[in-house]
Amino acid sequence: MSNPAIGAIGGALPSSRPDSPVALSHQVSFDAALDEARTSVSKTSAPKKTFAYANTPIHQRPISEPEPDHTTVLPEGSDPSVVSSWWGTLSTETRQDLIANHTDELGKLRGLPAEDIDKINRKRVNLDIARDQERLWEIPNEIQALKNAVPSGEAGRDGVNYQEKIRALKDEQSRLRGELSIAKKIHIQMEMLDSQGGSEAYLLTYDPADDGRFAVALGNPDTAHNIGVLVPGVSHDAKKEDGIGSQFPTVTQGLSLFHQMNFEGQPNAKNSIIVWMGADMPDNIPAGINGTYGDSRHGAQALKEDVTGYEVARTNPHSHITLIGHSYGSYMASVAIHENGLRVDDLVVVGSPGVDGTNATELGSQGHVWAARAKGDDVVPQGWLADSEPTDRNFGAITFSTEGAEGHGAYLDNGTQSLVNIARISTGKTGDVVTRVPDEYGTIFFKDNADITRQWKTSQVFQALK
Repeated sequence: MSNPAIGAIGGALPSSRPDSPVALSHQVSFDAALDEARTSVSKTSAPKKTFAYANTPIHQRPISEPEPDHTTVLPEGSDPSVVSSWWGTLSTETRQDLIANHTDELGKLRGLPAEDIDKINRKRVNLDIARDQERLWEIPNEIQALKNAVPSGEAGRDGVNYQEKIRALKDEQSRLRGELSIAKKIHIQMEMLDSQGGSEAYLLTYDPADDGRFAVALGNPDTAHNIGVLVPGVSHDAKKEDGIGSQFPTVTQGLSLFHQMNFEGQPNAKNSIIVWMGADMPDNIPAGINGTYGDSRHGAQALKEDVTGYEVARTNPHSHITLIGHSYGSYMASVAIHENGLRVDDLVVVGSPGVDGTNATELGSQGHVWAARAKGDDVVPQGWLADSEPTDRNFGAITFSTEGAEGHGAYLDNGTQSLVNIARISTGKTGDVVTRVPDEYGTIFFKDNADITRQWKTSQVFQALK
């Protein structure tokens, strides 16, 4: 797939900022977006209107006094079904007003329609780019002023620790640079998807903090007959994913699966693929199996809550939902099901280092858990991470062919049997899936096994069989 030329977000800087750096090779103008964002910032930062007669009976108020707006945004963490019901009671005018004036609060809710949350999150991206850039322009001057105030680097006579203030500003500067980079990368993903055509893209999740949270739907999940949720593996989060000026590899894979679903599915069926990068993923498998890393639990809970939000927002209550986990993403998906109570129609795990659960029935109903491992995939089951190997014959999953895919990252490559099979599972055409004989590892359950030597030997056996 050829990508259009994509460049830096921010475009030419205002003339009052002649010393601001623009470090990317390609240029894309975002002046209009930044102007709109700055206008929104000034609007949202204005003091809220209060009503002088709020506690006065209506018949005693002046005729000119308007009625207070009793509509308030639900708090972050509200149940998605409650959010969906609340949003459904609002008029179009009220929704537009909330989107215009309560962007950040709305963006943290789950259960809003895809079209609305897309508008909200795209606006949040532009607002963050404008705010972060403005603040990054200001910080160096503040640091220099503090240095000029106390050249010796010691506390001033007023007792203020200037060095501590400088350190705090530098920490803020570092944080904002990271968040600005993530916001720019996500903006570019949406710009590229919009320019390619062939599918409508909806920004369902956006959070630039830490390693970032990002989820994009290809095709509207609210109206789709079939929804696939793709969870990638280690190093695939918004911060670590390649591409400040290119498309995320995981998004490219999602596009391949989306188009294959459209080819495999029923003629009039609508499909949607949600590329879910909603957790801080480990940098590598060793980091993933490190018990102190810990984000698999937080990520699994976020996955469960996000998918629940997709479910309550859909207008097609009978849509078929498939959860697709690759590599470490398969483990996180299994935790979301086994420990967090997520329920989906089908679970697909490929290139798995192991899953949470001792058999397929713990992760879904019979005949709805699928597993595959490609030739040359050197990611072996990790005894320190998971309960079991999902392609083992005793685990009970349906194993399918990956013909044409070789190695750990090729399961969704165009022209592979694995891509075709996953698309058929995701569109409910399970009778057309090309299956294969399960692996003959023998059942070995790891997590409660204290014999580290046996775990190591078992891992070597898996490696040899690959």
